[in-house]
Amino acid sequence: MSRRSTCGYWCLALIAWASAGAEESTRPEVLEVVGGRPFLRYERQPYRNFAFDNFTQYPDHTWGARAVGGQIGVSMGLDRQQDLYDPMGNYLAQGFDLFTWLERRQPEQLYGSELFKDWSAWQHVFTNVVVGRDGYGGWGYSAFVGDGLMARFTPLTLSKTDLNGLRLDLSLPRVKVTALGSRIARPNRESYLFSENVGEVEVNHSTLLLGTRIQADLGRMRLGLNGVNLHPYDSTRPGNSMKGRLRSHPRANLAQPLYQWLLVRIADDAPEDGWGGAVVQDIRLILNGRGRPDLQPRVVRHRAATPSQVGRTLSSGDFLPVFYQTISGPGDYYRGSEIPLYADYLYLLAHAGGADVAKETYLPGLLENYSLENPETILRADGEDQLVYLFDISREPHVESLVVEAVLGNDYRVEWAGVYLTPGNESAANLEQRYSSTFFRPALRARGGVKDGSNLRRVRFEVGENTAIFTYGADLNLQLPGLEVSGEYARSTLYRRYPAHMEGNPLFDSSPRFTHRGSAWFLNALHWFGHGRVGAEYFSMNPDFTTRMETYLPRDFGYRSSRGYSPHAGLANSTIIWRLVQDNEDGDRYPDVLLGNVLGSPQAGAKDLDGVFLGQDEDNDGIVDTDRNF
Repeated sequence: MSRRSTCGYWCLALIAWASAGAEESTRPEVLEVVGGRPFLRYERQPYRNFAFDNFTQYPDHTWGARAVGGQIGVSMGLDRQQDLYDPMGNYLAQGFDLFTWLERRQPEQLYGSELFKDWSAWQHVFTNVVVGRDGYGGWGYSAFVGDGLMARFTPLTLSKTDLNGLRLDLSLPRVKVTALGSRIARPNRESYLFSENVGEVEVNHSTLLLGTRIQADLGRMRLGLNGVNLHPYDSTRPGNSMKGRLRSHPRANLAQPLYQWLLVRIADDAPEDGWGGAVVQDIRLILNGRGRPDLQPRVVRHRAATPSQVGRTLSSGDFLPVFYQTISGPGDYYRGSEIPLYADYLYLLAHAGGADVAKETYLPGLLENYSLENPETILRADGEDQLVYLFDISREPHVESLVVEAVLGNDYRVEWAGVYLTPGNESAANLEQRYSSTFFRPALRARGGVKDGSNLRRVRFEVGENTAIFTYGADLNLQLPGLEVSGEYARSTLYRRYPAHMEGNPLFDSSPRFTHRGSAWFLNALHWFGHGRVGAEYFSMNPDFTTRMETYLPRDFGYRSSRGYSPHAGLANSTIIWRLVQDNEDGDRYPDVLLGNVLGSPQAGAKDLDGVFLGQDEDNDGIVDTDRNF
């Protein structure tokens, strides 16, 4: 072998050895970069089906600039202009998504209500309202989306000044139509903090407000038809309808509670005269359609406005009460609502059973202010006396319906309340913490002021929670020379059902529905002559007619009432009162009595922000006419 060939051999061997070493040392990097990449953690465009969705442009992930509040800001993705197409793929317009509201009803989905508002543009550019309109000749329409919209049909069906939702007005030569809708339980953003301002508020349960008005102009006469519905729903469960449903949730503290005790209070409907009050001859429960004479009530008698005797005695001898029945929310909003003294009643029963309740109550005051009565005797409640019948239904394994039947006479007033275990405190030692209660709710009232017992009869009422309210009716306006006649007839229907259960498991859809109906009407006539006017009004308001509905609504994480904007700030006793006709005597943009915050003031209280100046704010600008500079 020559020297040249020997050198070539060693050069080839050296190159081979170096190549082998380099391949071995770089193999992990090669595998990491190339191997397994095509499908593992690799973002690809997802499959889309356009069978029911309109064709859309391809997604855009580039950076885009937009003007916000007079300045140029940079944002990603959704803030770039989007092309819109009709169902046949024809190009319509190009712009930004401001508002999207989708409602789906389908089982086994995570949520069925999706509300999107582009807050960066909505708040700074459009000032919380967007209007689209068009028209030609004798027809036209306007579409509104915004916060704090006006929604007034008639005084007996719908009158709101703080509607957060959408409204469509259509005008034809002789017909005008209005349709509106709001996801009234969660209509808006959850907070004023930008860090918490998610664009889409997706929920599975909420409450819908829907309304329609049709008005026909017939020469000198105008005729209107109105219909309004408000109902809770659960989009992830079957069986949703405009009759509503009880609130269900996997977490017990967010679901409609199950009653452990039923309280029935019977009192004098005219306590100021001090006599001729309620006479109770008999009272019993009908459970699941069958009479249950074995469920005998315990009866507690006390005076109205009796203070609670639940609390503890200090070392100084002073008694420190626990105000468990006090309403912590805005007083005007919950005016007339009353939480029963359920803990005082239960402690009295425990004491009668031999338990020592001296540490939890002021026992001398408890025995002095509250007394037990025999339910098998005829009892009377005159003046300020009240009779509270306590039915223990906690041991019933299956309850679908509950009816109270009683033999009553004279001038009586009957109310009821449900007592349930407080979620998270089911094992608390103190009864005021272990249990919670609904507000007292009216059930029956005697007709007239009978004092001689001539109206003694058997009456009954069903127990249940509200699930929906309808108000509907017709109105007219007739204008003649020197005379104007206007009137309205309306009816209301409350749908209710008992929170049914089987062995403590909710069966809300199995309980039968029942209704509570009432009617109201009025007729006005106005005649003017020379420099004078004369008018008259005739009206009838059935006590069963209502435009309000109470429902259970806990303070869950979706209602950030303590951290910014929420229409439910100040919620008391896990109860919300929906009002289709708001108290707004001065006719401005703020209801005289409201719950939570309103547009323009995140720290608003429970009253009209600019006050109520009857007849002193004719231009409705929120400033009293006699004090232009405040």
